Amino acid sequence: MHWKNWESLCKPKASGGLGFKDLEAYNLALLGKQLWRMIKKPTSLMARIFKSRYYRNSDPLNAPVGSRPSYTWRSIHAAHKLIQHGARVVIGNGKDTKVWQERWLGTAPVTTVQSVRLRPGQEHDVLSDEMRVSELMEANGRDWRSEKLEKLFTEETMEKILKIRPAGPHSKDTYSWEFTKTGHYTVKSGYWVQTSLLSVQQDN
Repeated sequence: MHWKNWESLCKPKASGGLGFKDLEAYNLALLGKQLWRMIKKPTSLMARIFKSRYYRNSDPLNAPVGSRPSYTWRSIHAAHKLIQHGARVVIGNGKDTKVWQERWLGTAPVTTVQSVRLRPGQEHDVLSDEMRVSELMEANGRDWRSEKLEKLFTEETMEKILKIRPAGPHSKDTYSWEFTKTGHYTVKSGYWVQTSLLSVQQDN
């Protein structure tokens, strides 16, 4: 007879469980480590091999699983939701970050642009899928173009953008992990996100 289900036993002792590891969540956290390495080290041999096969025109964080994926890629891809929940783009010069598709606004979790301000007669090419964050900046690469922000975004989105301080024209965009002080992904933090945040969302 089973007096407690496995989910209850995997809860921390402070929450009435026995603190056992949720093996599925822990495996995703480990796979997340591999995905994070591919994101942070795009020139590594592993990243270059997968890029040539699965995301030639994208990046590992936004790549689809593709058709007939290998067991390894399918396994790593399973950690996408976990990494996307905590990975944020740190704006450098903004040239590598797409305004509408990347997660670069807000904190924990970071989001894409959620709303825009559309006015009568506004040019459709302004909302191009390929628009880069650098197009929202002044020539010095450190200040935002206020008029353009007011034209494109709602007040809420503008506030989030203005809180960001670009690193300058000579700095490339990079990724940071929201759930550690250092900004580096760890299996421990990934396991916490999977069990404490994502699992709760799935239950609801």
